[in-house]
Amino acid sequence: MARTRPIPIRLDAATIARADRLAAAMSRRAQGAQVTRAAALRRAIELGLAQLEKKVRG
Repeated sequence: MARTRPIPIRLDAATIARADRLAAAMSRRAQGAQVTRAAALRRAIELGLAQLEKKVRG
């Protein structure tokens, strides 16, 4: 696994609730594996960055 380091960010309550719902949905799809809020947010950031990079490159 790649080295990681924590980055403090502030999220509003609605975004946290969305992340919790996403983590719950991902957990259901992971056949019993518990997906944490942090893991769900990491994946969302990865996917969002990829889409944004694609858009910026044109």
